[in-house]
Amino acid sequence: MDHPYLSGWLRHCEGGGIGSAIETATSHIKVEPAANGGSFVKVDSTYKLLSGVEVNDEITKAKESVTAIFKAAEAYLIANPDAYN
Repeated sequence: MDHPYLSGWLRHCEGGGIGSAIETATSHIKVEPAANGGSFVKVDSTYKLLSGVEVNDEITKAKESVTAIFKAAEAYLIANPDAYN
């Protein structure tokens, strides 16, 4: 994690299709301040699929999985504001 820039790289090693449909996956995550005092997260992911895997299906599943993780984290932090103070 690069704390001054609130960004970091993540290399996925298991789950979400790794090994069954996706050979490798990496994500660059950056948190930026929002005008309302909150923040928003930018995620740029790169996937290398295993041979014979349909691109559209696996990429869509991967995006949905990442979005679900961030939505769950957001919901938890909103419900538990003392968790990050």
